[in-house]
Amino acid sequence: MPIFYVIILSVPLLFTILRERVGKGYEVIDTLSIIFTSILLSLRENTGADLLTYKQNYYMHMNNNFVGGDFSEPGYLLAVKVFSALKIPFTVFLFLIAAFSLFALYYYLENSKLDNKVMPLYIYFTIFDLYVYSLSAIRQGIAISFLLISLVKFNRKQYFRSIIIIVLGTMFHWSVIIMIPMIFLLNAVKRVRGIVILGLTVLIPILYFIGVNSPIIEIIAKFNYNTNYYLNILANERTTNIKSFIWSFILAIIWSLYLIFFRSIEVDGTVTLWKTDVVRQYVELDYNDWCVIIFLILRSCLDIYYISALPRVEMYFYLMLPFTLEKEVEKTKGKVRAFIYVLLAFAFAISFYVRLHMNWEFYGSARFVF
Repeated sequence: MPIFYVIILSVPLLFTILRERVGKGYEVIDTLSIIFTSILLSLRENTGADLLTYKQNYYMHMNNNFVGGDFSEPGYLLAVKVFSALKIPFTVFLFLIAAFSLFALYYYLENSKLDNKVMPLYIYFTIFDLYVYSLSAIRQGIAISFLLISLVKFNRKQYFRSIIIIVLGTMFHWSVIIMIPMIFLLNAVKRVRGIVILGLTVLIPILYFIGVNSPIIEIIAKFNYNTNYYLNILANERTTNIKSFIWSFILAIIWSLYLIFFRSIEVDGTVTLWKTDVVRQYVELDYNDWCVIIFLILRSCLDIYYISALPRVEMYFYLMLPFTLEKEVEKTKGKVRAFIYVLLAFAFAISFYVRLHMNWEFYGSARFVF
C-alpha cells in the first residue's frame, strides 16, 4: 500500500485519539488536525482519474487559456474563477476544500452524541468510496460536506437552514438535491413493520433490474445533460457481477434481520421470535438506520448493472454507515464491545486494501508532490 494512504489515514486518527484522551480543550486539537491533514491533502497527486482534470481546468481559468468544456455547477465554477483570478495556487485551493470537508465531518461527529469518536472516524476514512474517492471527485466531496452540516441543522429542528445548506451543496454537485425530500421522509417514517424492510430489500433490486432492461432508462437519459451523462452514456457498459450481487444482497438481508430481531428483544433479553410473528411487528428506525438500509439496497442494484448515477446517489446514504455502526456497538459493553471494535477495525482495513487494489490503475500511484 502506498505510504500516502497510511499517512492521510493515520494523522487525523492520531489527533482524534489525542483529543479523546485530553478531553478539555479538544477544539484546539481538532483545529490542528484539520490544518495538518488539509496541508497533506493539498500536496497530493495521482489520487483518482479526476484530480488532474480539476487541476488543468483551474489553471486554464488562471491563464485565460480555456479549451474544451467546463463544469456546470455554478458554485464550483464561481470558486474556481475567483481563486484563479487572484492567482492563488491550486494547492491552496485544495487546502481550503480539504479544510472545509474535514470541518464538516468533525462538526457532524461532535454533534452525533457518540461516546467514541475514534472508531466512526476510522471507519469513515477506511471506506474507500467515501474518503479516498472524494479526493478525486472533488465537487461531490464538497456536496457531501454541505449535507453533513445540513443534517446537524435538521436534528436541531432548523429545517429552513437545513434546506438552504443542501441547496448550496447542489451548486457544487447537482445529485445532492435528492437528499432534500429524503431527509424529511426518512425522519418522518420512524416505525415500519419488519416485513416491509425485508420486502424493500428484495423488491427494489428486482424493480431496478426490470428498469435498466426497459426503454425507461433511455427516456430519462434524454431529459438533460446530467441525466444523459450519468445514464445514457454508460447504457452499453452494463456489466453483471453475480458474486458481488449475492454478497451485497446477503449483507442487506443480514442488516434487515438485525434491525428486526435486535429491536424485538425484551428487557430481560428474551427474544420474542418464539412468541409472536416478529416480521409483522413494528421496528423503530431513525434516519441513520434508513440510510444504511438504502445504501445496502443500492449496492445490490449496483452489482446487478453499473450505472454511473447510482454510486453518486449511494454515497449520500453510505455516509451514515460509520456513525450507525458506532451507535449499535455502544449498546454493548466490556469485552464484547472490545471484540467488535477489533473485528470492525480488521474488516474495514481489509476492505480498504481490497478496494484500493480494485482501483489500482487510478489510485495505486498516489503520492505527495514533495
